[in-house]
Amino acid sequence: MANILIDTSSLTYTQFFILQLGSEFIEGANTPAIRLEPGLYNFQQVSNLVADFRFEVTPDGLIDYDIANEGFLSGRGTTTLTIRGFTITLDARSLSHDLLPTIIGALVLSRDSTHELTLVPAAGYTFQPTPGFFADFQFALDVDGQIVIDPRYGGFTTVNGRTLTISGYQITIDGRLLSHDLGLFLLSNKDREILPRDSTHELTLIPAVGYTFQPTPGFFADFQFALDVDGQIVVNPQDADLARVNGRTLTIQNDAMPRRFCGTPDPGGDGGIHIAAYGSPGGRWSRGNLTYSINLGG
Repeated sequence: MANILIDTSSLTYTQFFILQLGSEFIEGANTPAIRLEPGLYNFQQVSNLVADFRFEVTPDGLIDYDIANEGFLSGRGTTTLTIRGFTITLDARSLSHDLLPTIIGALVLSRDSTHELTLVPAAGYTFQPTPGFFADFQFALDVDGQIVIDPRYGGFTTVNGRTLTISGYQITIDGRLLSHDLGLFLLSNKDREILPRDSTHELTLIPAVGYTFQPTPGFFADFQFALDVDGQIVVNPQDADLARVNGRTLTIQNDAMPRRFCGTPDPGGDGGIHIAAYGSPGGRWSRGNLTYSINLGG
């Protein structure tokens, strides 16, 4: 068994694990020493996504790897494997939301600027545009440092050299039939994107499932929509009473929204449900026959 040093300090995200060890993630910024038996090993920084290279510990306790990987690895014939990766630029400034790479240790990338990311070659890199849901998009970085995307993503992404531009699709949200404003739950430098009901709103989103709204702080509407890779808005047929789609316009209708609210017990103590909605002073939804009244304050 050899003491092998692995240096990931050049990468944007420095934590990793060795698949064959079944270990927890290791912080590689300080070149930790790892005890390894002779054999082949895989490098991993994303759950279920193995990097596009392997390295070997020889019977002499030294590092070896395929010569095709010299562009981003160094240390052959030594006890130190240095993983340099390739630096790419991500440009998502056209989007109305931020992006979270699904890499261990990653932070949200603001849409306010471009970002330089130094990554290892792998297929299947992706992002989260909203907490808990993944974009319907992946890209690969090959062993020559080239960004590779599937042609089906060509409607909302472009690659120019080592720059990946995600332009998304522009859609319109129309909530003017509602008695309250809507909070669109996105990764953002704000808690949520508030959409006042007095006008329509144009938003540029990356394709994904799971986009949803908050009609009141702390609660979610019982409704989600998707944006597919062709820029089409997709709504579950069971929600036809709540929303309709016309081209790239999503209209949220007033008639079904109240019975889909989540609420809190009325502090007045009459056993009803108190609803606090964006842009509305509140209302009361009674128990029993579930009749309700909403005070819009004029």
